[in-house]
Amino acid sequence: MRKQFLLASVSIIAAMVASTAFAGDLNTTNINQTGSGGQVTIDQSGNNNTAGTATTSISQSLVQAGTAEVLSVTQSGDGNTFQGATPGSTPGSVVQSGASNAADVTQSGNGGTVTLSQTGNGNGVFNNQNSYAFSPTGPVDVINQSGSAGAISLTQTGSNNTFGISQGGNANTIAITQTDIGNEVHANQGAGASNDTITIMQNDGTPVTAGNFASATQDSGSNSVTAITQSGSRNFANTTQTSTNGVITVNQTGASNSLSGAQGGMGDSVTATQINTGSAIGGNNIFFGQGNGTGSTISLNQNGMALSAQVSQSGDTNSITSTQTGSGNSFATSQDGNSNVFSNTQSGSSNSVRVGQSGNGEGQVGNNNSVTNTQQGTGNGATFAQVGDGNQIINTQLAGTQQSNNSTNITQGTTHGSSQNGFVLALQEGNFDNLTVTQAGTSNSFNSSQFNSNETINVAQTGDSNTIKNTQFSTNDTVTGPTQMINGLSFPGAAAQNGQGNSVINSQVAANETLVFSQTGNNNLLNNSQATVNDMLTTVQMGNNNVINSTQNGFMLASATITQVGNSNTVNGTQTGGNNTATVGQYGNSNNATYFQNGSGNTVTITQGFKH
Repeated sequence: MRKQFLLASVSIIAAMVASTAFAGDLNTTNINQTGSGGQVTIDQSGNNNTAGTATTSISQSLVQAGTAEVLSVTQSGDGNTFQGATPGSTPGSVVQSGASNAADVTQSGNGGTVTLSQTGNGNGVFNNQNSYAFSPTGPVDVINQSGSAGAISLTQTGSNNTFGISQGGNANTIAITQTDIGNEVHANQGAGASNDTITIMQNDGTPVTAGNFASATQDSGSNSVTAITQSGSRNFANTTQTSTNGVITVNQTGASNSLSGAQGGMGDSVTATQINTGSAIGGNNIFFGQGNGTGSTISLNQNGMALSAQVSQSGDTNSITSTQTGSGNSFATSQDGNSNVFSNTQSGSSNSVRVGQSGNGEGQVGNNNSVTNTQQGTGNGATFAQVGDGNQIINTQLAGTQQSNNSTNITQGTTHGSSQNGFVLALQEGNFDNLTVTQAGTSNSFNSSQFNSNETINVAQTGDSNTIKNTQFSTNDTVTGPTQMINGLSFPGAAAQNGQGNSVINSQVAANETLVFSQTGNNNLLNNSQATVNDMLTTVQMGNNNVINSTQNGFMLASATITQVGNSNTVNGTQTGGNNTATVGQYGNSNNATYFQNGSGNTVTITQGFKH
């Protein structure tokens, strides 16, 4: 049983000439259709025409109620409006209610308005079996606007609905709200547009087997804005902008949500928040890239477990800021250009951050870039790589518990591209932490502090005028490095500097500390200070005009083994307390060794000359 009401001012004469093209202004059409399999087609040309009246009376507005209904509206001209009834309890305007309905709305002209609401399931029509893959197989609801200052408002309530929206022109807006599960929306604002806005809200994406999908695209132009909000599980958002000064904001609340997208302009910004309110199924994920722009920003905030983010930027003066709270989270990034900034904060356990790893294409490549990383918790890992000049890394790993087992691996410069004037500052607070630093180039500096016991530093510098400053404050700490081959001799586990005019300042203030170091080149300096019992120094210098100054004030059981090969080298040593040992070998000409020991049971052996 179907009833149709045509409430427009349509005469019999107008019906007879309907096949002729006419344009008119200020026309109004209202249609009320109930039943199933119905079809409504409206074509209005001219200005300030209205399809549907914004009234609270459904019987006096443009409404379809039933199943498998089809609605097609075409309006051409300026200031046209498409809308439905507006009962107080329903957001937006009710145009279609029921299941498996389809709507196709086209407006051409400026200042047009489309307000559409659908209630029910399978509108669009959406294939429920493909909902997780977000693949509609039947007709798709469509709204197309061409012109400027247009506005589209869509509300869908129900499951497995799908909609496609397209706008072309400037200063257009799209606002979409979908409630329930398995819904899909695509919003596109065309090339060259400016000051356009897309707002998408999808709610209640449960059960976890069928989330919602939102896709937003803004091409070229400038000052475009996209805002996507999703709540529930297994939601997915994809957003792309190729405009200048574009803004993207995404908020996802729930488990196993994903965001992917890209921006390709100047002065763009992305702000993404993911909050995992349930158990993670596959973890929440963010994949985003900004390319070939300057002054762009990415800001990420993730809260929960098994979170991951992977982002990239190319261009100059860009910045990335990431905050992850929880356990088992990971972040990876790459930046290609100059004066870029990356800042990361992670709190929890078993988290990781990576700015560069061989084979994966991540890292900072360029000059005057900076990395700042702070990790709070246990079992965290950090990997950083920079190639270029004037780059900086500041890394802090904090732990409020024993057995923190945090690790950091830092590389500045490679054999394929050296780095000059690089700076590394590393702080580790917990136990059993590990720090590895490699710098290749000139005038680089490395500063480290480790505040608890059983900490290890592995360091290697290649080039001239490099500096190392290290302080370890607790027991059983070690400074070492890879195996060194010097004049055919193998020195296991030695930190190293290879080049001219390099310097080391080492301070270890607790018991059972170890420094193993080798320097190859001329005019190098090593200053060592060890302050308690059972400390050990093992060092080798190869070259001329090198200097070693060692002070061990541990009161007993300190040992120093010093080897210099070359000419005009100097050793100055001090040991206080009992049962200390010092062994010095200088092989070359014009060398000088001076050792002072104060206490009982001490021994010193100095050998000078050429090795036989």
